[in-house]
Order: sequence, then structure tokens, then C-alpha cells
Amino acid sequence: MEVIIGLVIIVAFVFLMRAFGAWMLRIDDVIFYQKEILRELKNNNSKPKKVEFDDNDETENIEMDSEVVKALRKANQLKK
Repeated sequence: MEVIIGLVIIVAFVFLMRAFGAWMLRIDDVIFYQKEILRELKNNNSKPKKVEFDDNDETENIEMDSEVVKALRKANQLKK
């Protein structure tokens, strides 16, 4: 019986210290803000975004090394 009471006291002490530490470090607030940020990110990522391309692109074409072209074709499974 004394052993059980001793174990209960030790377990209660560990839980109290954990709760005190969480309170001191404001872990609950951090978790709350992380959930809020995650919710905002999910809302922003779920909205469809309209992407407009400019057909009047005046940039120069880039010449690629043959190894780069081969790697791109292999990666994208392009045909010659």
C-alpha cells in the first residue's frame, strides 16, 4: 500500500511539474497560434488562383547544354 501511495505521489508530481512548465513556457499559446496560422494557410491555399501569362514576352531564348536537354526530356518524358 505504501508503494502505491509513493508511486501516485511521484506521478502526480511529474504531471504538476509538466503543467507548471507548460504554463511558464506558454506552450498552450504557441500551439494556439500555430493552429491559427495553419488554418490561414489552408484557407489561402484552397482558393483557386488565376495566373495570367503575357504573350508579348520579349525575353531572349536560352541555349541549353545537350546534357541539360537530355535530362529535361528524361524528366518530363518529352519527345524529340
